[in-house]
Amino acid sequence: MVKSSSLLFFKHLEDKYNAINISKTNILHIGDSFEADVFRAKSYNIKSKHIDPKNENLLQYLTELLNKNK
Repeated sequence: MVKSSSLLFFKHLEDKYNAINISKTNILHIGDSFEADVFRAKSYNIKSKHIDPKNENLLQYLTELLNKNK
């Protein structure tokens, strides 16, 4: 189930960013499942970040990412 639903998600995402002319290089997919989020994103050449909610804080990661890009 994870396999097929994540494939459908990334296909849908690809259709959407192509429809509005956004390059996939401007997309960062963040998720808590290595297989469904990271592995599938990479199969579509989309940057990804695995966040383990037990060991990492998503808000902290995003804040650091924004501060790094200022």
